[in-house]
Amino acid sequence: MEETDRDDLVFEALADPTRRALLDALFQDDGRPVQALCDRHPEMTPFGVMKHLGVLEAANLVVTRREGRTKRHFLNPIPIPIRPGRCATRNVRVRGRGTVAAMTIDRAAADKLLTTTRSVRKRLDLTRPVPLELIDECIEVAMQAPTGTNAQNWSFVVVTDPAKKAAIADFYRRGGEVMAGSGYPPPLPEGDPREHVMPKVMESATYLGEVLDQVPVFVIPCVQGRMEKVPMIVAQASTYGSILPAAWSFMLAARARGLGTAWTTIHLFFHDEVSELLGIPPEWTQTALFPVAYYTGDDFKPAHRLPAGPMIHRDTWGQHP
Repeated sequence: MEETDRDDLVFEALADPTRRALLDALFQDDGRPVQALCDRHPEMTPFGVMKHLGVLEAANLVVTRREGRTKRHFLNPIPIPIRPGRCATRNVRVRGRGTVAAMTIDRAAADKLLTTTRSVRKRLDLTRPVPLELIDECIEVAMQAPTGTNAQNWSFVVVTDPAKKAAIADFYRRGGEVMAGSGYPPPLPEGDPREHVMPKVMESATYLGEVLDQVPVFVIPCVQGRMEKVPMIVAQASTYGSILPAAWSFMLAARARGLGTAWTTIHLFFHDEVSELLGIPPEWTQTALFPVAYYTGDDFKPAHRLPAGPMIHRDTWGQHP
């Protein structure tokens, strides 16, 4: 389909006030099934709602996902393409907030996602299965992350086999023992605001080790290449820089879908043993371990962080704002 044809579908879909109302409903509470949308708009028949949703889906303004017999609808946050001479003359009224040229990313929602995606350990739901289709979606989103020279030299190992999870959990616990024996965590300066948080962090990490094999899914992001003997900093930075943004994007995508995980690397004390267990080729490097599960509770809050000012250096190191 030509881009101009796709744009026509988008503008046609947005021209109808009923369809804009459905987008408003999904904006406020994403992932609704048809019946929930009908309940919100009793003036519309189920057939009418389904017909309008079909138009929105054809325009790629709404995407769907099946959970058993339920078909859920999600607002697609991808902005409408803007090209000179086109959107400038075809303004659309979006979400009842005035005439604009295109839908844009909601900054408050984006900031909330970025500031409340936590490492989740104690709130992982160990009893609820996670559909692998959901994991695949998160990986597809993650693979839109930047990658050096467009190499895309990444892979994601998804582990659900109970015996393999148990073995990896054992390596994790043994790695924790190695860390504890090396004096980790290092002492913090007296009065450091992180000091009172560290015991909680270590307690939750210990808890994760105790229940790790019960977490429904493990995801291990890998990158092609081994860095142990590479002397060039640029090679190390570009290699890890080609996988770590994707790994973080995976966490964000998981959070947006009601999944929690924790970024951990403790199992890497036994990197080669885990690679052998999972059949990962020796020229590939594991970079993290994500234990993935639905999370319990309602929401997360931004973490307490050190002030940004001393971390910002303008033009010269030490020159803070």
